[in-house]
Amino acid sequence: MKNALNTGIQILQYAADGMKLNGQKRLKYAINWSIRLVMNFKLLRSFPFFFQPDAK
Repeated sequence: MKNALNTGIQILQYAADGMKLNGQKRLKYAINWSIRLVMNFKLLRSFPFFFQPDAK
């Protein structure tokens, strides 16, 4: 659970850093962020606060 929380915080910080950039840097950052998100997807799924696939 602690690992999932730390990962969520890291992703939020990463996204916040991306907002400070502009133009091509932001695009490149968004791509890197997407890759990171996919890599952490399985971990996030185990943490309902971040991802609830069954919520309707």
